[in-house]
Amino acid sequence: MNGVSSKVAAGGATGAVVGIIVWVAGLLGLTIPPEIAVYFGTILSFGVAWFVKETATKHPELSAVVEQYVDDSTEKSDPTL
Repeated sequence: MNGVSSKVAAGGATGAVVGIIVWVAGLLGLTIPPEIAVYFGTILSFGVAWFVKETATKHPELSAVVEQYVDDSTEKSDPTL
């Protein structure tokens, strides 16, 4: 079984935190419309996942293959080569 990527984990954790924030706001008497809570959670989760760096794979033997593939595709897409 593969591990969860750091980007996915960060996005999911952010969604959970937003849910808790909305719940606490409700306890404090603030009314947040469900649509706004969903929009806030979606935008914030996307932003956090965008800025979190991907962690190394759990399979070190595949890291070299992935790095080689990335290097090859970069060379092919570079118009100066």
